[in-house]
Parts: sequence; structure tokens; C-alpha cells
Amino acid sequence: LEFRRVLFRSVSQSRYADMSSAVAAVNLGKVNRYMQKPWNNDELRASIRDGLEQTKLQRQNRLLTQQLAMANKQLRAVNQQLEEKVNQRTEQLRQTLIQLKQEQTATMNVLFQMTCQDPHISAGFAKNVSELAIQICQKLALSRSEIETIGLASQLLELGLTGLEPEIYSQPMHKLNATEKKKYFNHPVIARDLLAPAKHLKSVSEIIYHQYEEYKGSGTPGHLMANNIPIGSRILAVARDYWGYLQQRLTPEQLSPAEVLALMKKQIRILYCPDVIRVLHKVVMLDHVAFTTKVATTSLKELRPGYRDW
Repeated sequence: LEFRRVLFRSVSQSRYADMSSAVAAVNLGKVNRYMQKPWNNDELRASIRDGLEQTKLQRQNRLLTQQLAMANKQLRAVNQQLEEKVNQRTEQLRQTLIQLKQEQTATMNVLFQMTCQDPHISAGFAKNVSELAIQICQKLALSRSEIETIGLASQLLELGLTGLEPEIYSQPMHKLNATEKKKYFNHPVIARDLLAPAKHLKSVSEIIYHQYEEYKGSGTPGHLMANNIPIGSRILAVARDYWGYLQQRLTPEQLSPAEVLALMKKQIRILYCPDVIRVLHKVVMLDHVAFTTKVATTSLKELRPGYRDW
């Protein structure tokens, strides 16, 4: 039967007398080959083999087309499932970030509540250091997340003081003796221990922990040098000491902003990062009033829970 089908479809012998009628019959019947009498048997057999092969190829082509259509359908289904999973995972990550933000705010509230009980810790100082640090960050074109982290660290820069004797931190730095200064410089270590359970504040903790590193490598606690010191710690050190000098924490003399800048410039590549000092000069000169006025030594209890200033 297969042989007869192929022969019928592939080979035709004409009973028409004229060629045009034969060609019309070929086109109408959609046969593959036209042979005139008398035909050659070898040529006829070859034509039949060609017809069988062509029929086989056509069937294979239809099968492959069906398989391809099925594969495309399955691929579309897989892509749709993958897109749904990606959307679901994205939403889960978004919810996780929201939760972390809420946990961060809650943690900050607890830390403020704990710290504000101490009348010797100045919230005004922390606020001003944080504002200056944030402006330095912005001039350095840091990312939004980096700015927020450094701002938080700057507000909590003296968190570890709550673990020291009040006699150590209730007086200016320049009045401390060598033994008292050694104890004082341990407060970032205490802060890191206090923040250890708050895994989402690890980056904040590290900035506070390394705030007394020195650019030349002689600082504490890790003796880190230059760019090995976290950028947040380098910025915090400059903002902290700028206000420390203005508020007579680091020296008994009342220094003007210009004198403070000149003094700190002398410590470039010794205590401070050159890039940060250069930006400090621009920030202070740009907003001279904001960074030269006397600051009230408000305690943290006057800050509402969850306070932010950026």
C-alpha cells in the first residue's frame, strides 16, 4: 500500500496527447515527477526510491515540528513558573528588608533609651558629629546606604561610654591622664560588644569600633593603616575631632573653625585621611554658620525614640 501511495504521488504517466495538458495534470495532482512513455525501468525505480525517501523526510519533518511546538509550549510554561518564582522571591526579599528596617529602628530606640539615662553623654555632640559626617559622605558621593550607616554610627559614637566609670568620660579628654585615656579609648570595644546581638547593625558596629584608628597605622584597636581603615571610621574620626576641638574636648583653648582646620591639616596622613580632610574644609567653608555656632550640650533623653536627622 505504501509503495502504491508513493508511486501515485511521485510518478505520473500521461494519457494526454499534448504537453500542456500533461503539465496541467502534474500541477493539479501535485506529483513530484513526470515521465513520458516509454520510460526507463532504472529511472522509474530511482524515482520510486526518491518518492519513498521524500515521504519519509516529510513525516520526520512533521514529527520534528510537532516536537518543537511541544517543547516551546513546555518552555513557555517553565518561563512563566520561573518568573513567578522570581517575583515571589523578590517580594520575600522586600519584606525581609522592611523587617530589617523595623528591627533597626527598634534597636536604635532601645540604644537611645539606654544611653539617655546618663547625664554626662551629650546628644548635641552626637547630633552635630552625625550631621557633619553625613555632609562629608555626600561630598564624597557615597551611596545612600553608606551614608545612612555612617550617620547611625556617628550618632552612636559614644555608646560604649556607658560601660566606663563616669569619672572617665564626665571630663574633657585633655584633662585625662595616661591611664584614664587608655580606659577611655576602650569604649569602642564596649560598643561593639553591646551591638554584637544586633546582627543587622554589624556595619555600624565596625565603624564605631575602628573610629580611633590612625592613618599612619598607630591607632587602636587594630593598628590599621590608610585605606584599610573603613571609610566610615575615617569620616567619623574627622567629624568627631572637628567638633571635639570646637567644644574644647580635646584642648583647653577655645579654637576658631579656621584654627581647627589648620590644626587638623597638620595631622594629614598621620591621624587623618587626606581626602576626608579636604572635603571637611569644603563643607565647613560652604556652610560656615552651621559648623561654627556653639552647640548646646543636650542629653540624649531629649531626643525622641527613633530620631533621625537625615
